[in-house]
Amino acid sequence: MHYRILVEGRVQDVGYRSYVRRVAKELGVKGFVRNLHDGSVEITCECEDNVLKGFLEKLERKSEGFAGIHVEKITVEKAFSPGGFSSFEIRF
Repeated sequence: MHYRILVEGRVQDVGYRSYVRRVAKELGVKGFVRNLHDGSVEITCECEDNVLKGFLEKLERKSEGFAGIHVEKITVEKAFSPGGFSSFEIRF
């Protein structure tokens, strides 16, 4: 399945994209993460539903006890994606 995930809060300039990439690689999620101009972070990815649940749990949990990062809201929607991602990367 393909998903677009929007993460809002204090998630830019605090290492959040690197954290997302590390978690994605651990779970086998393919796609990319990037900053948006409004201060949020967008994740476009492909994974199975059961993997998505664990991925989201880790993305939310990061705000607890980690200096600088504060996740306020995560929105997930099924998305059309050309697919074929071979890895997970940070896009600028």
